[in-house]
Amino acid sequence: LFLTLGVALLCVNYTYEYLASNGLLGDRVYEKYMLQKYQKGGIASGRSDSAVSIALALKSPIFGYGSYAKNKGNIADKTAEELGVDWDEDSDDLLPGHSHIWGAWVYAGLGGLIYWLYVIIYLIKRFREGIMILDKKLLGYTMLIFMSNMWNILFSPFQGRLSVISLVVLFMVYEQMYKEKKLSHA
Repeated sequence: LFLTLGVALLCVNYTYEYLASNGLLGDRVYEKYMLQKYQKGGIASGRSDSAVSIALALKSPIFGYGSYAKNKGNIADKTAEELGVDWDEDSDDLLPGHSHIWGAWVYAGLGGLIYWLYVIIYLIKRFREGIMILDKKLLGYTMLIFMSNMWNILFSPFQGRLSVISLVVLFMVYEQMYKEKKLSHA
């Protein structure tokens, strides 16, 4: 399964690089690709929102700035200027949060950071226990949503909150099934 996933990712990466570098995905994608490929920071050069969100979280680590906080007083712009990065502010003028983790820390403070770290640790522990192989019919679906949701948690702040909760609930169901099966064999 992991070998297939690895080969698929390499194919997708090659295809994307070919299409983007030849301008077949449009001018904006071409410019972003070239920026990320040839700048000193590599892919991070296109992720100034990540650097700004981390800096903002460190400026108010305990309480954050509130749910979906606005860029009042241009704090994100000033932070980007301090960091020396070129940050394109969002059209809705929200403070940036590059991932669920950084976004939660920026918006909710330490509580948000702890929550998402707990979710990641919980999911990884259940995954390592192999509890999802109790019902092999769901294994493909579980792997699909596990991988896509881990990507969303680590790299995308606003991507599919409902799907993340669905993944957590699925693993809680697996955990309960595992406990019941373990008790029935004792």
